[in-house]
Amino acid sequence: WLRERLGALWDDVKGGGWREEPPEEFLDPLTCGVMMDPVTLPSSRQVVDRSVIIRHLSTCQPEDPFNRTPLEASQLIPNAELKAKIDKWREEN
Repeated sequence: WLRERLGALWDDVKGGGWREEPPEEFLDPLTCGVMMDPVTLPSSRQVVDRSVIIRHLSTCQPEDPFNRTPLEASQLIPNAELKAKIDKWREEN
């Protein structure tokens, strides 16, 4: 898992090497990288990458970065539909 995640992050850093630009909905609003495991934040309804929000919760305040309401990792809502779209796009690009 870690090797896959690091490889994807490296691809994002060096411009993705994508045949086509990723759709806006695939980009994490905090890092602008293509998400690997999108989750919805319960109070703001923003979609972010799980690893990004977990890092935020563990190193910053335990709150939603968009509206500052209290937030715990257990409250994250997996976005399986968007994940499937991203996975398909990655395979094709």
